[in-house]
Amino acid sequence: MIPRSFRLILGFLLLANFAFADHHGFHSIFNGKDLTGWSGDPKIWRVEDGVITGQTTAANPIETNTFLIWDGEVADFELQVEFKLTGDSANSGVQYRSTVLDAENWIVGGYQADMDYQNRYTGMIYEERGRGILVRPGKRLDVMPGHTMKSPAVVALGADTPESVLNSGIGQGEWNRLLTTAAAPPPATTSTACSRRSPPTATPNTPGPPEPSPCKFTADRR
Repeated sequence: MIPRSFRLILGFLLLANFAFADHHGFHSIFNGKDLTGWSGDPKIWRVEDGVITGQTTAANPIETNTFLIWDGEVADFELQVEFKLTGDSANSGVQYRSTVLDAENWIVGGYQADMDYQNRYTGMIYEERGRGILVRPGKRLDVMPGHTMKSPAVVALGADTPESVLNSGIGQGEWNRLLTTAAAPPPATTSTACSRRSPPTATPNTPGPPEPSPCKFTADRR
């Protein structure tokens, strides 16, 4: 989800169900130079200082959620993203297990690892163009068939993570690391975790192993 005015900076790493010799099994899906292999609104997305940057302003707003889409396919995977948001109302997200609904306007539907500058939603699982909020930050849930926001159908898988722990683990306006794991059925599960990281000493897409996160894992079964 992207508001009228925001700035999102991303670095991507992907660990799929195939092996890579370097970088602890992670493979960069962004070349650090340009948006080759990606599709998105050029008025919003660009590469700046070696990182993917998305920006809207009052003079350049958007009418509906639009995304930068990676032209690739994977089965089971772990996606590691380093991101930084600026702007008090900034709200964005990383889509995965998603379907392109409108290629001309870069509209997709599917799971979203949500994030926002105020950290009300960072780490939440949201279903774009679908059921909406599935699992809020700090929750560990099994989302059952028939679940909707108005009629939740969930089973708790563990204790909630205290808000104080969540807040201490995510840096407002700082570089943070988001790790999303998606595994094919049975059972179908997805999870997101987030953690603060130090400012990069190299380009943010420099590979490295996932770090432990204070954010609670979440799960979903359709």
